Amino acid sequence: MAGKACTNSSFSKFNHSISPLCKECGVPETREHRLLKCPKFESARVGAKPTLKWAQKQGLSTVNLALLPLDIRPLIRLNKLALVQDFSTIPTLCDLVRIVFTDGSAFWQNDFVHSLAGMAAVECTFLSFDSKKLFAEPLPGIDMNSFRAESYAILKVLSTVSRPEIFSDCQLALDQLWYLIECKSAGIQPKFSDHQDIWGQIWFQVSHRPPNWIVAKKTAAHVAVEKCKNEHQKWEAWMNNKVDELAKNAVQEWAPLFVSNKKSFHQLEIRRKHLKTLQDVIVNQAANVAESEHKKTQVEEGEKSFQDLIPPAAICSLYRIGGVPDGCPFPPLFLQRVIDWASQLQWPTPSCGEVSALELYVDFTLHSKSFAPVNIGYVKGVGTTYALKDQCRVAEVTYQSLAQQSWIWNMFLKWARLKGFKLWAGSYVPRTTSLKNLGFTLWTAGISNRPRFTSGELVYQIINKLLVTKSGKVRSFNVAYHGPQMVL
Repeated sequence: MAGKACTNSSFSKFNHSISPLCKECGVPETREHRLLKCPKFESARVGAKPTLKWAQKQGLSTVNLALLPLDIRPLIRLNKLALVQDFSTIPTLCDLVRIVFTDGSAFWQNDFVHSLAGMAAVECTFLSFDSKKLFAEPLPGIDMNSFRAESYAILKVLSTVSRPEIFSDCQLALDQLWYLIECKSAGIQPKFSDHQDIWGQIWFQVSHRPPNWIVAKKTAAHVAVEKCKNEHQKWEAWMNNKVDELAKNAVQEWAPLFVSNKKSFHQLEIRRKHLKTLQDVIVNQAANVAESEHKKTQVEEGEKSFQDLIPPAAICSLYRIGGVPDGCPFPPLFLQRVIDWASQLQWPTPSCGEVSALELYVDFTLHSKSFAPVNIGYVKGVGTTYALKDQCRVAEVTYQSLAQQSWIWNMFLKWARLKGFKLWAGSYVPRTTSLKNLGFTLWTAGISNRPRFTSGELVYQIINKLLVTKSGKVRSFNVAYHGPQMVL
């Protein structure tokens, strides 16, 4: 809606040569006047009379800015009636494997004010359609979403079942649980990115059991039993649908919150429909206003070309890498990949400008289809341990932003520099502005010579997309980077 409701009254505050009056009516052209009264825009109001009548009963934020005030009464009700989160206990160790299906379900979770969630778990035996309900209850606390409910369901199972075989249809929760199981096997401390209150307790449960004591399996979500092809699929579908129904019922039977939130959300949906109609009216009215000479016209540029950054092939040649020093703190496979990639770079003579360490890193990831090593924790007697995402399950599921990847990459370059290990025809530059052409103006470390990358112009396009939004806003390095999987 930005800029769609600019009126003469607004423009006159910044340019005194502009009259604040409506040219049609001779009265101040305010947003309210244009929206509700000016005959020039009557055609845009056709079909929107009920919405305009509704808008007149709302506050100025709705009429002037097409905004809805936030109604937090459902959240206040939840805060008063929320269940208290229990602290988990370790069950007595028992060799008996018990099959458990868990599920978390949420209503209206796209609206945090109204969202309510519940969880459930059932125990059963393999290929038997009989089940025993372990629990079905609302999610404690006021942070309501299906992932948190699924996570809490897993925690409750671990608090009561010593050796569970857990079936869940939530891939994200299973990824986190598998990560903790791998951390237990590797003897390292896990890192949590979200919902630490629950996953910290789950780690407490996992860490106090023998390695590989807990088994977690993925089951398909919301599958009709009649569409299954064999008895195993029918059994999984039946149990997963059963626990899903129990989790939903736990929310729907949560009196009086569910009924009051259902009614409140229905009223919110009506207001949102009115708001959408109101926004359409404002946009249609703005379309009938001639482009003023005091408004700047933005010209959308085409896709930017970075061909001028690529050195000419005629003056480039490969660089012969010398002997490899010992004592690399990172995995040997990573070192070999760097050498294989660096030996393919072509370096110009004379130099064609500087290159940043980030540009080199992005080309490395595209060429090797791999990433910088991941810090998977501190091992007593060994020190900080690094692993590659495609070689270690813990590293694979550990999130690393571009800033974290760049930090590890620069640590490797520093090690190579201190060892006198030359990978390229250029010297270290502590401060280079070579990213300026890609939208990033701050200094970064780099090399005194710019090569022809193995991935060509794609390197520059990816960095430009990572660091500059479509609106022109410059980001920091703290963004997600998925290397070869990044789609332009």
